[in-house]
Amino acid sequence: MGETQGITRLGFRIVLDTLEENIGPNGKNAILNYTKLDQYIKAPPEYDPEGRISTEQYQRLWSGVRVILGNKGYNSIIYRTGITLINDAKKRNPAYQALIDSPQQPVEKLVTLVSAYLYAIGLTPEQAMEHLPDQKSIIVHRAECNECIEVCTNREITKDITKPGCSFIVGAFTELSNVRPDLLKAAVEETQCKLMGAPECTFSITYEVV
Repeated sequence: MGETQGITRLGFRIVLDTLEENIGPNGKNAILNYTKLDQYIKAPPEYDPEGRISTEQYQRLWSGVRVILGNKGYNSIIYRTGITLINDAKKRNPAYQALIDSPQQPVEKLVTLVSAYLYAIGLTPEQAMEHLPDQKSIIVHRAECNECIEVCTNREITKDITKPGCSFIVGAFTELSNVRPDLLKAAVEETQCKLMGAPECTFSITYEVV
C-alpha cells in the first residue's frame, strides 16, 4: 500500500549498525552473507537521508535475520534494534531532530513523526496511515510488509508463530511515540500480521495527552 522506491540509505545503514550493536559484527556479517548482501560488509551504504536501497534488498535482509536468529531471538533482539534505529536517526538526521524540537502540539508532532518514518521506509503516509482523533489512535497499514513478506508463506519458519511478529516496526513506533513522554503517553501494538495469515500487517498507536 503506497510503496515508494525503498528504504533510505540512512535508514538501511542504521539498521546494519544496530544489528551489529546487538548481535556483533560476525552475526551481522553472517546475515549479509546468507542474504547475498555481502557487498555491504566492506562497503556499507553511506548515511544518506535521500538515496534509497531497493525494497527487494530490504526484504531479503529481514528474511535472513529471522532465519539466522529464529523467531524467539528475532523478536527480542529486533525490537531493541527498532528502538535503536530511532535514537540513531535523531543524531544523524538534522531534519528529524528538527521535527522533535518543533513547537507542534504533542499529538500533531506524533502524527508528523510517524509520517516521516513511513516515508523513510518506503511508504506513502497518506495511503498507509489513518489518524483517528476521536479514538486517540493512529493506525498504520502495511499490505506489503517489508519485515515479514519474504517469510510469511514459508511454513517451516512460521509454523511456531502464535502472535504478530514484526518486532522491528513495533520497536520503532514505540520509540517514536515516546519522544516527549512528559507530554504524551502512548502504547503500540501490532493487531494483525501476515505471518499469521492476515491480509496485511496493521499497527495501532494509542495515545493520551498528559
